Amino acid sequence: VIYNDTDTEVAELVDEFHNLHTKPVHPLPYNTALDGVVILFENKEYPVKIIGEHNMQNMAGAMEICRQLGINISSFLEAMHDFTGAGKRLEKIHDTIKLTVFRDFAHSPSKVKASVKAVKDFYQDKKTIAKFYFIVDRLDLATQAKDEFIARGLKVEMVSSKEDFINNIKTAGATAGNVGEQTITVVNIQKFSTDSI
Repeated sequence: VIYNDTDTEVAELVDEFHNLHTKPVHPLPYNTALDGVVILFENKEYPVKIIGEHNMQNMAGAMEICRQLGINISSFLEAMHDFTGAGKRLEKIHDTIKLTVFRDFAHSPSKVKASVKAVKDFYQDKKTIAKFYFIVDRLDLATQAKDEFIARGLKVEMVSSKEDFINNIKTAGATAGNVGEQTITVVNIQKFSTDSI
């Protein structure tokens, strides 16, 4: 079992099974670059296009699998240069000098939080404002998402009209007094009229 040793819950679970062959890995060290990050491995730099601590964790696991299969680690890291990430996960769909838009179909609140952290961390030194929207099409999903995000330490704003959504997008930075805190806006498009979508 290859596992992320910085995840205490997983580490505790693995400790319960003494008969398993385990290999702990931890995220690869990296620095932020212009369009991604630079992995630091054995005194060499490897530029990659993906961002986020969660992606560095996944890459460390994949690297260990390659090592066990006899694949040269330098070759693996060089090949990772062209990898842009899993489809629809932190997928850059628009990038200009004034606006970058990511599409992220994270399917659980913990994955959304990882994506929020990845973007916020990546852009924190670039004098860029990051805004996050979680779009649902039912009131019960909006309420569930709000509760889950709050439970994971995110500040949540709720939007349920086209007008409020447009105003929120136009507002620079966090709104509702959440300046400096990780904030996600849950957008319930159920109440948007069909001609506004």
